Amino acid sequence: MNIRTLRRGLIWTLSILALGAAGCSGGTDSAGTGGSAQTGGAGAGAGAVGAAGAAATGGQAGTTPDTGGTGGTSDVAVTAVGSQSAAPSTTTIGPNGGTVTSPDQRLVVSIPAGALSANTTIGVANITNTAPGGMGSAFRLTPNGQTFAVPVTLVYTPTGELDTDPTQVGLAFQTTAGSWQLVPGIAADTTAGTFTSTTTHFTDYSYVAFLQLTADSSALFVGQTETLHVVESDPVPDASGNSYVAANPHPYSGGTPSWAVNGVLTGDINAAGATYGYVGTVNGTDGVYTAPAHLPSSGNPVAVSATIAFGSSSVTLVKNIHLLAHQYHVTLSYEHQDTCAGMAQGGGAEFDLVTSTSFDITLDSDFNVTGSNFADEIDPPVVQTLNWCPFTTPVPGEEITDSYTPDQTHGIVVSAVGGNFDQTRAQLHVIPNGGMVSDFPAYEQVVTLAGMVVSDTIVPEDRSTVDFTGLFFDGKDGDTAPVYAPVAGSFSTVTIGAKLHVLQE
Repeated sequence: MNIRTLRRGLIWTLSILALGAAGCSGGTDSAGTGGSAQTGGAGAGAGAVGAAGAAATGGQAGTTPDTGGTGGTSDVAVTAVGSQSAAPSTTTIGPNGGTVTSPDQRLVVSIPAGALSANTTIGVANITNTAPGGMGSAFRLTPNGQTFAVPVTLVYTPTGELDTDPTQVGLAFQTTAGSWQLVPGIAADTTAGTFTSTTTHFTDYSYVAFLQLTADSSALFVGQTETLHVVESDPVPDASGNSYVAANPHPYSGGTPSWAVNGVLTGDINAAGATYGYVGTVNGTDGVYTAPAHLPSSGNPVAVSATIAFGSSSVTLVKNIHLLAHQYHVTLSYEHQDTCAGMAQGGGAEFDLVTSTSFDITLDSDFNVTGSNFADEIDPPVVQTLNWCPFTTPVPGEEITDSYTPDQTHGIVVSAVGGNFDQTRAQLHVIPNGGMVSDFPAYEQVVTLAGMVVSDTIVPEDRSTVDFTGLFFDGKDGDTAPVYAPVAGSFSTVTIGAKLHVLQE
């Protein structure tokens, strides 16, 4: 696909375009801003590639696809089915409709009223993306094969993996033969940074780029280099008018792009003092990016961009590169709260336990994480007794008091750390484990009646392993992971947050 053939009416748009429902032919042309928030640059964009033809009933997610070509040509990509590593997001939706969001919060599936005739458990899972040109995670929509009387809407918000112009993004589903059939009518909203489309059936879906900037890795240590490639992919039509993702994306053939780092053209960068690195070598449609000698205090990830000109118009492709240090110190905070609201029966103690700890992490050459120097809790746990929650009717004159023994509580213990640079999420994933615990602190409960002690009970500390999926960082000094609440019930909440400090670049 020479992208020059795509310039079919360049239209600037800042709103969602009209959607083509499944079964309609042709694509939707729109124009993109070009680049990401990091580049600050704008390109006029080329008309989007339209996936012609009907969206046929889709693939059997989770099954091994048939071998061989699909669509009448061996140029069509046939791939294995993606694997699911974590539980899906699920909810029960009935005739009145509803929404469900993927575990990574990037895909929202909206089912309108009238689409379902009965209550149905709807699920969305993140799976490995096997589609050529696939962007980030693919998505498994379940029940597989579920059809809808009214089209459902898919709204996708990429974060970190949009290495193409918005006009060059398509949506495809995997068929029973393992090919990826393109869905017509995807629309880009360049203001909101979203892509919207509709479908009438569930299976595995992937967002794909027809023209993109690729690299072997989305992360570099300071001083390292990485070659970036501009590649393009032709949608492959069949005799029925459907289009499929091509098997072999190839180098872009339309000329040499201009390169920039965080919106600054390579010719304007002083390589010796480049805060965010520079593209120092250009070979056809390849560019070699060199990371800076020190981690920048801001602007991480760095946006490396290639702009392709078409007369007065252009398309800007972006690859976000995360810059990482070799060693970090991680401080980890922990808070466990139990509140009266939601305690079903029998009463209990309302408390707030606050503590913290720390450890060091080292990244190997493949960005795998190991831990060391595990500290005891930096601060002694602070337990605040708020009150007793009596949900049973007390005996007249009965009084219940409780007191804590903080030296018996350990709100957080970390004895091992794993993780790596997550290429799909494009963030450093740090996973504390091997002793990560949640505490219900020990306390003494005293019951008096008419001034006399009738019960004096020591309630032991209750410790349990936290289902902790980890912390995500961009990788700069002082980077703070989003607050994470791994345990949340009707009355109990554990909240964990963390901060990175560079030890060795």
